[in-house]
Amino acid sequence: MDQLTGFCSVGLKEDPVQTSDPILHKQYRRLFASAISPRAVQTYWSMQIRQARTMTLDVITSPLGYMQAVKRAVAAISFLVAYGYELKDDDEMLLEADRGLRIFEKLMTPGAWLVDVLPILQVIPSWFPGANFKRLAKAWGHFLEETRDTPFNWVKTDLAAGKAKPSFVAQLLQEQDDTHGRRFPETRIRWTAGVIYGAGSDTSVAAIHTFLAAMVQYPEVQMKAQAELDSVIGRERPPTIADRDSLPYCWAVVQETLRWQPVATLGLPHVLQNDEEFEGYFLPKGTTVLANVIYMSRDEHEYPSADEFKPERFLAEDGTSLRSESFGFGFGRRVCPGVHLAEATIFGAVISLLFTANISWPENAERTITYEKALGVK
Repeated sequence: MDQLTGFCSVGLKEDPVQTSDPILHKQYRRLFASAISPRAVQTYWSMQIRQARTMTLDVITSPLGYMQAVKRAVAAISFLVAYGYELKDDDEMLLEADRGLRIFEKLMTPGAWLVDVLPILQVIPSWFPGANFKRLAKAWGHFLEETRDTPFNWVKTDLAAGKAKPSFVAQLLQEQDDTHGRRFPETRIRWTAGVIYGAGSDTSVAAIHTFLAAMVQYPEVQMKAQAELDSVIGRERPPTIADRDSLPYCWAVVQETLRWQPVATLGLPHVLQNDEEFEGYFLPKGTTVLANVIYMSRDEHEYPSADEFKPERFLAEDGTSLRSESFGFGFGRRVCPGVHLAEATIFGAVISLLFTANISWPENAERTITYEKALGVK
């Protein structure tokens, strides 16, 4: 697969999500593995559950503001992991990062940019009629570069002053100075750190919103999950992410949340580098390909009564967990490297909310929820 030309126009040719360079892809994978591998993410669990509990308190205090509470908690986790940065209320860094995500959404929409259909347009001058995309790409490119550089340079400054907090960037920059450490170009570290926030924030937020929607529509599932928490954890202490193996039903709730309403109904668009054949269909080089995630989630052979929320799909007959890779995080070599971090964030939010509160419809509210199907996260 190759990148969409629109991504390249904005300076995202080296983006870990879109690069088609196998050497670069392998470097990024090694970088991600150092910070968000299954074992590495366990070092963040205490911080993640702390943010989940803060979010829960905010939701209870101001139920109508739950969307902002969820968004802030997930963003706080991403910034702490990537940069060791403690977000403040209405933090300018968060506002800029969020704007960057909205730009990314526009870029990944197939057909939105004529240059993706006619790559020859990338060589026309920016003043040429119809080349407004080039001027827009330049402005967006500068903005996205700034959102990557600002927190990265903040960590570098703190490291030089000897006051940097533990983080992905701090760890790798310190290894650069260690003769026994692995060395990576700083540009690679910048890109990787930026993706830790960008790739995980919207998806985790959307998944937690879906969980809340499921709980008001399926109160029997909520009661069953709460009964498991009461039985396994009791009321002497709150649950933690480390309790996951002891809470198979709660974990199944997370897995069913990701299946029931996938956070991205279609996968990211990719472009074929070579002619391909798939199940008798010929796909010529240059074809834009997207995984139909929502269709997979509605496969009645795999998920009978697929429109219903049934965590039992992910449980064995004896009630133990059936591990299932979520197709919502991508496939093969392109599977999201942050899947373990995202799952821990979502699980922490789920158990904190279920342990602390009963989730129900607001009084006198219209008891219907409408789901929009669209590319990316809505």
